[in-house]
Amino acid sequence: TDRLTPIQVMSNVGAVAASDTHTLFVKTDRTLWAAGWNTLGELGDETMTQRAVAVQVATNVKTAAAGNYYSLFVRMDETLWGMGDNESGQLGFRTSDNYQNEIYPLPTRITAGVKAVAAIDSSSFFIKTDGSLWATGENWFGRLGDGTTEDRNVPVQIAANVLTKDLTDDQVQRLRDCIEKQYRVEGDLRRETMANIKRLKDIGCYRGRRHAKKLPARGQR
Repeated sequence: TDRLTPIQVMSNVGAVAASDTHTLFVKTDRTLWAAGWNTLGELGDETMTQRAVAVQVATNVKTAAAGNYYSLFVRMDETLWGMGDNESGQLGFRTSDNYQNEIYPLPTRITAGVKAVAAIDSSSFFIKTDGSLWATGENWFGRLGDGTTEDRNVPVQIAANVLTKDLTDDQVQRLRDCIEKQYRVEGDLRRETMANIKRLKDIGCYRGRRHAKKLPARGQR
């Protein structure tokens, strides 16, 4: 049921991350909880079952990020973990050319020495403790910032000594303008995604029928 006014769904929450279809909560006790669609194992609970009530999936978590059908989180020991879809290498590794083999319904360790993480669509970014910025996954329009438009199956270093606290107001504004002009984010992206799903349902195509039944719609059986 859509909600027109906020309702309390959980207490003692320290941070939250959300994609179009799933949400991650980091509680003050450092446990990670997840809810929503779980089409490709993005909730990390070892299933592909949609969850209307959040389930606990990890402990000792510092921060988290939610992408399209995948999730990332950083533990207190500064290790980076991911679960869900890895078709484009957004989890930072690629072990097979078979898409069916690139689904990880359990948290999988990616790398160490990470202090911050972000995700958009199927592109992942993280800052290491030495201040270096790394990126992996889809590289539409060169969004990874590595000077190419090639998808990356393993992380590549984009910049060194990146400290957000050192950004000037002008640099922050330029980043904001770039995101607003080049990408659909937040409400606009959510509305576009839901409109596309509704269109698929209305025309009665295979993917639309799969969405209507809350089943995977990207080739899985």
